[in-house]
Amino acid sequence: MPCLPLQTKFQLRRVSKQCLEMVTLYFSINKMVNTCRIANKMTTGAMSIMTRNNTSLHDLVLRNSKDWLTDAVLRPILKQSPKLQRLDISNCSSVTNSTLQVLGVNCQNVRTVCLNDCHWVSVDGLTVLAIQCVNIESLDLTGCWGVNDEAITLLAMQCKK
Repeated sequence: MPCLPLQTKFQLRRVSKQCLEMVTLYFSINKMVNTCRIANKMTTGAMSIMTRNNTSLHDLVLRNSKDWLTDAVLRPILKQSPKLQRLDISNCSSVTNSTLQVLGVNCQNVRTVCLNDCHWVSVDGLTVLAIQCVNIESLDLTGCWGVNDEAITLLAMQCKK
């Protein structure tokens, strides 16, 4: 199942009740969701199907999902993903700092966060990450205009890795 393209997995869901159950089970235990190659074709409904009842996510790569990714879509996923280690929402313009707050509260073991060209990131969002997510090893803030030196200093002091 991991080798099948995502489109095939969704087509397989329509074949029979057993196939639907098999794909649903696969999505519920999948440790990685990466939509960056198909970001322009994804929908909120497809993302909901892929992440519903999944508490095992380690990697969530949603880079360039600016057409459909919003706080309303991402926050519920983060709330049920305490094992998340990597989040990449680079170039996602319809997400806000409230998502970083949900990430900080629910995904405290996150190690890598990519926020490249997320112009909405502010000092407040980074402060929550610095205080809650002390295991961060890599944080990409390229193109985050609302970030200042004080926020970076706080991150460096709190996240010692």
